Amino acid sequence: MLTWEEITERIKHKLPGETAQWRMAPLGRVKVQDESLSILGFKESAVLVPFVLRESGWSLLLTMRSTYDGVHSAQISFPGGKFEEGETHAEQVAVREAGEELGIHPLEIEIVGRLSPLTIPVSRMRVQPILAKVSRETPYTPDLREVGDVLEIPIHYLANPLNIKNVTVKVQGNYQMNVPAFDLGGSVIWGATAMMISELLAMLYPDLVIDIS
Repeated sequence: MLTWEEITERIKHKLPGETAQWRMAPLGRVKVQDESLSILGFKESAVLVPFVLRESGWSLLLTMRSTYDGVHSAQISFPGGKFEEGETHAEQVAVREAGEELGIHPLEIEIVGRLSPLTIPVSRMRVQPILAKVSRETPYTPDLREVGDVLEIPIHYLANPLNIKNVTVKVQGNYQMNVPAFDLGGSVIWGATAMMISELLAMLYPDLVIDIS
């Protein structure tokens, strides 16, 4: 089990970026160059990547989105959203969204770093992941309009190659596609969230091999 000291030391290293992110990218995912973001109408956003300590060790806190008529309906993601008027830093956005979605108070959040930003072409977002430790013992208070469920997934589970596989997911309409994912047994983490976790795991477990070809 990684200690907090080991985690914070390893996330200080140079970010592996796309090399690690794209290990979990769906086949055919479009790469959008930075110089094209404003032309294509991409919006800036941020998510909080929260570490929480439990008896089994360190876990990541995620949410399952509520079911709605949209491209990310019922998907597993980190709490986050778009910049609002007056916000200038991704950390502001991530902390605010964690409060709105899960009732986490800013004083319960310790920002410890960033992952590499990535684009989400289907929703025209450029997302900045913010790493943080969340110290909370009381139950979360999710906003049921946005959050269908709250998940805490042990990091050692996500780092187990047996739990990383190709799965079939449904996207808008009845369209299905095969994607690399973290299999939670009944639900999966895929897409941008899986790509963020892939980069994080590359920093925490440099010898981890993800091979789902």
